[in-house]
Amino acid sequence: MPSKQSKLAPFYSGEVEHPIKDFLDQYKELADKYGLTGPQKVETVIWYVDCSQRHVWQALPGYIDCNWDDFCDELCKGYVNPTTEGQFSKQKLLDFANKYTCKRMGDETNVINY
Repeated sequence: MPSKQSKLAPFYSGEVEHPIKDFLDQYKELADKYGLTGPQKVETVIWYVDCSQRHVWQALPGYIDCNWDDFCDELCKGYVNPTTEGQFSKQKLLDFANKYTCKRMGDETNVINY
C-alpha cells in the first residue's frame, strides 16, 4: 500500500462534503489491487484517515473484530452523506461551529453579517 503522503493514497478528512462511501470504494479498490485480506483492510484503512477520526473508527465493533464488511456498514451508517436530508445534520452544525469559533466579531457590521 502507498504511504499516506503519496499522491496515490486515498484520504478521508471526515468532512461532510466528502462522502464516506466514495473513500471506502477508492480504498477497497486500492487494497484489492495490493491483495489485502479483509482483516488487513481494516487494520490499514486508518492510515488514510484524518487523525481526529481514528479513535472513532478504532472503537467500532467491525474494527475490533477485523470484519471489513461490518466495519464498512458501521462507517456508512455513522457518517452523514451530503444529501438534501443530511444537509442540516448535527455533523454539519458541528463543522460550522468549529470553523467559526476562532473568528472574532470586530464590530457591529460583523455581527449583522453573521
